[in-house]
Amino acid sequence: MKPDAGTSLRLNRLAAPLLATAVLSLLLLTDGALVRWHASINWPWCLSELEHFGSAWCNRIVPYAALLVGLIFNRRALRQLVFALPLQAIVTHLLKWFIGRVRPIHGDAPLLFSPFSAVHEAFPSGHASLVWTVAFVFAYQNSRSTALWFVVALFICWARLQTNAHFPSDLFAGAIIGWMVALFTGQALAKWIETGEFASLRATPSMHWRELILWWMALAAPIGVAVALGQHPVSSDPAAARQHVAALYRDYLGREPDEPGLQAYTRQRLDGQPLLAIARDMLDSDEFRRRLRDLEPPQRVALLYELLVHREPTAEEVARDVPLIEDLSRQRSRLPLLIMRLTWGPRSQPGQPHQ
Repeated sequence: MKPDAGTSLRLNRLAAPLLATAVLSLLLLTDGALVRWHASINWPWCLSELEHFGSAWCNRIVPYAALLVGLIFNRRALRQLVFALPLQAIVTHLLKWFIGRVRPIHGDAPLLFSPFSAVHEAFPSGHASLVWTVAFVFAYQNSRSTALWFVVALFICWARLQTNAHFPSDLFAGAIIGWMVALFTGQALAKWIETGEFASLRATPSMHWRELILWWMALAAPIGVAVALGQHPVSSDPAAARQHVAALYRDYLGREPDEPGLQAYTRQRLDGQPLLAIARDMLDSDEFRRRLRDLEPPQRVALLYELLVHREPTAEEVARDVPLIEDLSRQRSRLPLLIMRLTWGPRSQPGQPHQ
């Protein structure tokens, strides 16, 4: 006697959201360790160039390339993409604004949230939701280019990790959104457009609303708990915020703050910007790079260790880290990689007096 195919499929549809919930929850718990591990890898310079290309050009190339491929090779995928691409953008940006997760490059803790913030928008990854939507649409339509799009999606996710823009859970959430949008738009086209050539898009069995709700719960439940239990880096004391920003000027730029800059950063701090985000902004400034250029490479490493971990580097650390900041004139300097390594280790808060 053959097993009931419909029952088996229903069980799989229930199991998949539960598995997604478990994976997303695990990633939220281990994001910090995974980011530290990723930052500890000495990636080849050629990969660093690729990472910036993939990260910067994803939103400008992927949607147009997908529409072009659909136009030439798969008209069904093209029709679905016309609906799927705007929908994933709307869903992703609403979640970004509602959740307000601080990016790893702006905070040294994985559960920093500033809800309803236009500044912090790590969760979910917009790059990941875009590229996974494209990949899953082509997979849904059984396109021959599906494997290529999956490779592109994995590469974009790696690039976003490499540029310290996202945690692994942000990228996984983007993949979940891509899957839901592709599934919903495919089934919607099949169910609601019943005449003409669109009739060939009809899929069986059709997706039920309760299954879509399960997927939303798989995404919303873990991040909802994380936001409720996480930290909210909002400063409500203008005097304290001003004092901390002034200390960053003295420590990182070696001078007293100018009033316009002090006021601007103080406003950012009162709006929920973590101190580390302000410190990173100063570290990435031309003024700080000029300060480093006046020093020998070992002294540059020593200064960064003093500022970020408040200790002197060992000889092994100097030998390892000097190559990362020897050439500060390159457009894609590897200085941010060293900053990432140090800020995600044990350290005290920036803007506080050294012991």
